[in-house]
Amino acid sequence: MCDAFASELGGELTEIETGMIRQAAGLTLRGEQLQAAIVRGEAVANDEVIRIAGASRRILADIAESASKRKRPPPTLQDRLRQRAAERAGA
Repeated sequence: MCDAFASELGGELTEIETGMIRQAAGLTLRGEQLQAAIVRGEAVANDEVIRIAGASRRILADIAESASKRKRPPPTLQDRLRQRAAERAGA
């Protein structure tokens, strides 16, 4: 699970990002365990389910935000035109 979250960020991870990924994986795992217990009909503390879900959502949103900051935006039309003109000039 940590590898899947890390691949979302890509590149070299900082210690903070690595910690966030571990925390997200732990929260996700605990949330899955609680959901499985509910399905099995076991008694589960509703407030724990809600707290875990909220914390998991927040940290995953933070990871997604970090990932979006790392990813380069796609080239604009002007970028593509400049690149094509440079290729033609070099040919």
